[in-house]
Amino acid sequence: MQRAAIVGDSGSGVSQGVDLRRWTAVNVEMTLSTHRDPEGEWIHLDASTVIGPDGTGRADTVLSDAAGAFGRAMQTLTVGETGAT
Repeated sequence: MQRAAIVGDSGSGVSQGVDLRRWTAVNVEMTLSTHRDPEGEWIHLDASTVIGPDGTGRADTVLSDAAGAFGRAMQTLTVGETGAT
């Protein structure tokens, strides 16, 4: 389950919805929900990020193992311009 939490927390970084040279996107919290314990050593993630017009976003990550999907992570994001040109 610890690996599932680490992989779930990686979802926003894997599916960045913004150009990191111009924007910062920080996940301010994460919710991890599973319907069974992960099996085996490897955990797969399928992540997507959406950014709204008001500086907030959400990263959704499906967590799977060799037996199939076992849970989902959701991260709330705050997005802002870095000020770099």
